[in-house]
Amino acid sequence: MKIGESRVPVSVPPSGGAPAPVVAAQAVERVTTGDAEHLRQTIDGGVSMAAGERSRRLESLTQQVRAGVYRPNISQLAEEILAQADLDTRLAQSFHQK
Repeated sequence: MKIGESRVPVSVPPSGGAPAPVVAAQAVERVTTGDAEHLRQTIDGGVSMAAGERSRRLESLTQQVRAGVYRPNISQLAEEILAQADLDTRLAQSFHQK
């Protein structure tokens, strides 16, 4: 593009005057809170379902432990313990570097 060149589309008025730039209509973005209540209710419902599921899972585990039939996956448990220890170590190192 050379100095003085323009890539803006222009329209020529019927009177033969100087061309006027064509202004594109801009889309107006609108933010509304109309769905906020619906979203809040959806989130609250999900939280309630998760809490209920967690409660049922804990009750089931409690019954299994009391009955002596609970058998945790030792490999999975070890992996989770090591992952948590690794995360703790990384966090401690990142705090000490500052």
